[in-house]
Amino acid sequence: MAIFRAGIVLTDIRGSVAGDVFSRTAAGPIIRARTKPIYRGTERQVRVSTLLVTLGAIWKSAAMDAQRGSWETLAKQTKFTNRLGDPFTPTGFQCFVRSNSNLDLAGQSQVLGAPTTMVSAGCPFSIAYTAGVGFKVTAVGNFDVAGTGDVLIYISPGYSKTRNNYKGPFAEMTNKADTAFAALPVTIRANTGLTAGAKYTFRLVHVGASGEISAQSFITCAAGNPL
Repeated sequence: MAIFRAGIVLTDIRGSVAGDVFSRTAAGPIIRARTKPIYRGTERQVRVSTLLVTLGAIWKSAAMDAQRGSWETLAKQTKFTNRLGDPFTPTGFQCFVRSNSNLDLAGQSQVLGAPTTMVSAGCPFSIAYTAGVGFKVTAVGNFDVAGTGDVLIYISPGYSKTRNNYKGPFAEMTNKADTAFAALPVTIRANTGLTAGAKYTFRLVHVGASGEISAQSFITCAAGNPL
């Protein structure tokens, strides 16, 4: 389904209508033919599909009778961003799924009660490439390095230095406990398999044990020569 922003004329549209997909590149808006994605049944795809079914069943269960109201209240105080970059108010179920799906990716326990805050400020990071080692986090901020949360780190494939931006897809995901950043630097992508001179973009999200999720932080760094 497509979403659009209307003005005197249509000013922006994202998503699909019939056989067309509306998107935007650095050069401007584009329309391309819609292709059906291939479900390969990878471990991650199966895990996500199973988790969504599980969370849907939990949301409807009697165990949530006393908790749904807290998620609906949290949702009214929360803004997510759609594909046009516009803010919207989610439902309580959307907040419940976002919290618990991120907790699952971080290897943490699910929560039934809503956190005090759904989305916290982004986590500032500095990342540098070290020859023969790989990419390391050299500085962090905005979360307690002695805390009980995790940082999810999504890593893009290598791409050309002439490309100015990268929004996805992200080929890898790793997670590090808050305590891992008490002593810096921390290696997050080993040298093996990196492309010499290529850019890599990192997307970082902090997940608190309560289900609070940080805003996304993006960092781009190039792999130096030689590898």
